[in-house]
Amino acid sequence: MNPRLRWSSSIVASIAAVVLSLPCRTSADTLIDTGTPVGFDTWVLSPDQSLAAQFSIANPVTITSVEGWILPAWGGTLGIGIALDSSGLPGANLFRSTTELDEAWDSSWLGVSSLGWGLSPGTYWVTFDYSLDFGGGMQSGAPQPLGTYAWSYLDPVSNLPAWSTLTDDGPMDFGVRIAGVPDGGMTVAMLGLAMSGLVWLRRRLGVC
Repeated sequence: MNPRLRWSSSIVASIAAVVLSLPCRTSADTLIDTGTPVGFDTWVLSPDQSLAAQFSIANPVTITSVEGWILPAWGGTLGIGIALDSSGLPGANLFRSTTELDEAWDSSWLGVSSLGWGLSPGTYWVTFDYSLDFGGGMQSGAPQPLGTYAWSYLDPVSNLPAWSTLTDDGPMDFGVRIAGVPDGGMTVAMLGLAMSGLVWLRRRLGVC
């Protein structure tokens, strides 16, 4: 083996050790937290009505959990997801997961976790959608509400949810919590820098 190649291989190992020693984010950050609602009104979640809240992110992130302050009055299967923004209303679904909720007459933070939903910077909607066997609601009065909320009814023609932000029943400021891990941009950048340095070194040493 060419001794120059052995030397560059040892440098590769050193670079890899440095990159792998960089701090790795394993714990999730709280991205959205409206606080626990304290209002008296409850927005219905049922086979005929879904709820959604708009949020934006400035940097790439992987969503790890989504929760809502939910009253699962009759229990059942609740769908929770992330949808694209479509002219200020929820659009196509990007991700969706379901959770089985037991019947309860007290609200609590309920949702889905252990997710790996990757999002680029932009505006999205977190959705809490109906199922055939779920009945409950989401309490109003979040201390730090999101800017825009929406509700849907089941369109009898298309059999799909038709969304609206208009309501005569007060603000739809129900509670939402979203946690996620920022993408590892620093590690990727360092690895790219290291590989660029290796290419320069190989050329300098005349190693093909």
